[in-house]
Amino acid sequence: VTAYHPYNTTWTSTSHEFSVSTDQSTNEGYLASDLLWATETATKTESPVALTFTHKLAKINVTLTSTDITDLSGATISICGTNITTNFNPTTGELSATTANVQEIKAGVTTQNAFTASAIVVPQTVEASTKFIKVSHGGKTFYYTLTADKELKSGHSHSYTLTVKEAEIELNLKSENIIDWENEMCEGDLEE
Repeated sequence: VTAYHPYNTTWTSTSHEFSVSTDQSTNEGYLASDLLWATETATKTESPVALTFTHKLAKINVTLTSTDITDLSGATISICGTNITTNFNPTTGELSATTANVQEIKAGVTTQNAFTASAIVVPQTVEASTKFIKVSHGGKTFYYTLTADKELKSGHSHSYTLTVKEAEIELNLKSENIIDWENEMCEGDLEE
């Protein structure tokens, strides 16, 4: 038994192109980008088959702090320089490369207090010198540029804490943390 989300009625057992939404500032755009997959071997029984879904893509969390700006609530955060498209096989759960489709992804704010935003991205390696995180605030644009190649791993959550320095109009990386995205797994039952 295999299952995936979001479901597509036109997909068969072969690979199909899947793209994350470029506007994940809404729940609809964010959830439509969260490619989940599960598989389980079962025999015909009266009991439901438990499926454990795993995240096939990667997640980026960005938390903003500042000593210069007292109110960051009006800021918007985007992920830049990433390919938004991959090939997905719903039978095997495998992802494979497709033609590059690099676009900016508007992240959704998840917490107001610490001003954290999240976006789901396709697993890939983003090259050094890429403008990776864009913050717009008060009519100004700030960028965090990668200093080394960055591997965005499938099933991992990549968290960045960035300090916004208004006088220098730049983002400085305060910290980065990469963890398994397993604590956000979903479970469901499939019945005959």
